[in-house]
Amino acid sequence: MGKSTVKLVAIIIALALIITSFSFVVFMPMAYGATEQFTIDEQVKLKDADLTEEERNQLLINRLNLLYQYINLLDQNYKDEIDINTIVDGAYKGATDALGDIFSEYYDVQENADAFTEYVNNTFVGIGVRITTVDGGTVIEDLLSGSPAEKLGLQPGDRFVTIDGQDVSNWDNAAVSKVLRGEENTTVKVTVLRNGKNYDYTIPRAKVSDSSLTGTMTVYDGIGYILISKFDQDTATEFTQVYEGLQSRGAKGFVIDLRDNGGGYTEQAEKIADYILEGCLITQYEEQGKVNLKVRAKDGHKVSEPLVILVNKGTASSAELLAGTLQQAGYKLVGTNTYGKGFSQVMKTLVDGHSFKLSTNYFLVGDKGVKITTSGLTPDYYVAGGTLTEEQLAEAAEQIEKFAPLTLTDKPTAGSSSLTVYAAQQRLGFLGYDTAYSGVLDGKTITALKQFQSDCGLYAYAVVDISTQKMLDAAVMAFGSGTDAANDQAEKAIEILGGLMK
Repeated sequence: MGKSTVKLVAIIIALALIITSFSFVVFMPMAYGATEQFTIDEQVKLKDADLTEEERNQLLINRLNLLYQYINLLDQNYKDEIDINTIVDGAYKGATDALGDIFSEYYDVQENADAFTEYVNNTFVGIGVRITTVDGGTVIEDLLSGSPAEKLGLQPGDRFVTIDGQDVSNWDNAAVSKVLRGEENTTVKVTVLRNGKNYDYTIPRAKVSDSSLTGTMTVYDGIGYILISKFDQDTATEFTQVYEGLQSRGAKGFVIDLRDNGGGYTEQAEKIADYILEGCLITQYEEQGKVNLKVRAKDGHKVSEPLVILVNKGTASSAELLAGTLQQAGYKLVGTNTYGKGFSQVMKTLVDGHSFKLSTNYFLVGDKGVKITTSGLTPDYYVAGGTLTEEQLAEAAEQIEKFAPLTLTDKPTAGSSSLTVYAAQQRLGFLGYDTAYSGVLDGKTITALKQFQSDCGLYAYAVVDISTQKMLDAAVMAFGSGTDAANDQAEKAIEILGGLMK
């Protein structure tokens, strides 16, 4: 879509929110289905590529006129009374959904938009606790530093019994979190169970921030560990402080953990890349096939210590930008294939107060300008390990249950077509390898198979032999159980660092 068309759409959308019904009539054709330039049949057949920009603008106006008439027809003829705002919100939502992009969203409920903003900013109004599920109840896992809950003496391990008089002993975390939050300067009454005794608290709600980053020294001499859980508005500053703090404590190498980091502000990922790198291209932003912005690491600072980056299927968006840029610069990724979301969104608000989130740019990483596809980044060292949440474990178990069996007798070779090949493809895909699901041992599957065999220390060749089948099953079960003691990702990262620090 051309820039002038974008502006026209913006103007029309704004007008649709503020002008009167009479104003719409000015643009209405004389009869349903009539247009000023194209018949309906012609409009359906026309492709954008066939139109001049002027014709495209006119087509858009015509279709919007018809949309007005259609909504008016619904209003006058539907069997029940309808709420015009509900219908119009549905039209906006439908237009956004028609993009086919799950990351673009029109918020007809402002609460949902606010929740997303809170998540990205890592700032919310509440009592300042991290909660988890233990034996079917909601328990305080940790307290945020300086939060109202910490100041009043709540403790990790406290189990919520009641909140504002409601029995929440069997509520899930999401429901408990919702009632703990609220407007700033209001209070919430909670009863918690601690060591067999109930304790009552009246806690003021306040704006609190949850740190997106933690750093510790590992048990291995000279290795610093930095976990980045998301990229909020302060992550780059926190990273610099933690990195230099660990340096001062003797860190000579670093593990940067981006596992299960769903992203956030791309600018923060760029700043961390800028801190680590020097003089190279970090990313390029591409809109409608054209690069409209290049971000380059400034000269003057570059880290000297070796780094290894941990990634998995939960590493997405801004986290993939950072991981991909560092990989292009020569740093090693350890873990599984990443999520595969190489584009960014903006959050905007219309004149009536409704918000929407829209994917606007692809980001291409590194000097080579690599586009992150849906298969994600491929790690330099594939290790199926780490931990999974309860929800992820349940999902993994459901997937594994549907896998075709491996025969442990058939040994398919290149070009073979069999159930064993399909079973191997299912497991390779589950583990994050880019493969087909055709039942044929084709070129794409062979590439994934060899990578798996190499990662597991097996002879890498185009045969799904018995050892490979056994290793595939073992890797799947290890991943699906949430841990992999034999091939722990962090241990592998530390092993690599140990070699680089010699």
